[in-house]
Amino acid sequence: MDIKTCTRLLETVINLESSQSVALCFAGDPAFAYLLARSVAHVDVFDLHHSALHTLQRVVKGRAGNMHLHQTPYPPPDGGYDVVIMLADKSREHSRGILWRAAQSLKDGGAVYIVGESQRATKTLISDAGDLLDGAQTLTYKWRHRVGVAYKDSAPVYPSSWGDPPPDAIRPAIYQTPQGAVTVQTQPGVFSWEALDAGTAYLLRTFDWERVRGADVLDMGCGVGIIGLMAARHGATVCAVDDNLLAVDCARATFDDHGITAEALAGDVYSALAADRRFDFILCNPPFHRSFDVHTNVAHRIIKDAPAHLNAGGRLVLVANAFLKYDELLADFAEARTTIDEAQKYKIIEAALR
Repeated sequence: MDIKTCTRLLETVINLESSQSVALCFAGDPAFAYLLARSVAHVDVFDLHHSALHTLQRVVKGRAGNMHLHQTPYPPPDGGYDVVIMLADKSREHSRGILWRAAQSLKDGGAVYIVGESQRATKTLISDAGDLLDGAQTLTYKWRHRVGVAYKDSAPVYPSSWGDPPPDAIRPAIYQTPQGAVTVQTQPGVFSWEALDAGTAYLLRTFDWERVRGADVLDMGCGVGIIGLMAARHGATVCAVDDNLLAVDCARATFDDHGITAEALAGDVYSALAADRRFDFILCNPPFHRSFDVHTNVAHRIIKDAPAHLNAGGRLVLVANAFLKYDELLADFAEARTTIDEAQKYKIIEAALR
């Protein structure tokens, strides 16, 4: 989704007053957030990703005293906002979670604006807004993007057709792992939130978990925490990190549910860690990106910066799509070996620090 196109289109139709309080449910366009703060009395910013909020904070640098950033994608039910602005996410369930919170957080007479690409079902989400609020309609459609609005005239009632629990709530799910059925805590908006993905399943199946007994393990890009949980069950001291704020919440809940003492931190790759923090193992199933820019590709950054966070003899163990090439990034490691699954879909890269 092109966020700048979204905000550009939104600016053509949104009605704001200088006395209003606004909830902005995305942080990906710092220029728009700053201009919004200059136009209204108060802005609260929410986002799914820690890195987006951190970038906004760095760019604004205190120049907007009426802007406050929150480490969650959801506005509070008692927010009392005049306006909520949200993106239509590719996950309808996650978007519904934000929409449900938005409806609760609005003042009577308040408006929620929904913007996004049409291919991301923005039209459908505007229709969903009509299940909660009044006057849901499309305001404009241009540049393959759409803006809609709905208004709060009475207390919203959660639609039973959306399922139970509401999509903004953490709930248990059973992952069928090679080690057996495991209950995790999950919710929409988190990677593979409904079932264990095939790449992680391959890592769980092929890794010798007895190797981590007594070791310090970093579960990088932890999702609901299944890799960290497996390591902790085998006697490791675990730290789990994810840029997705809901994933961090779910990982904490998963660890708590299993009586595991483990850290779960929000961070952009290694940003949440002290510069001198080291581990014996870094285990991860990084997100797949078609971009191979070593500065922006998450998997590349995980590999490139891993040596700074490994103890002597420490190992990076990573699962990836079988066709991806990471050889050049492994130059700082003494040895690296690759195991490819039978279906030629996934591979495990294990690299040892010099």
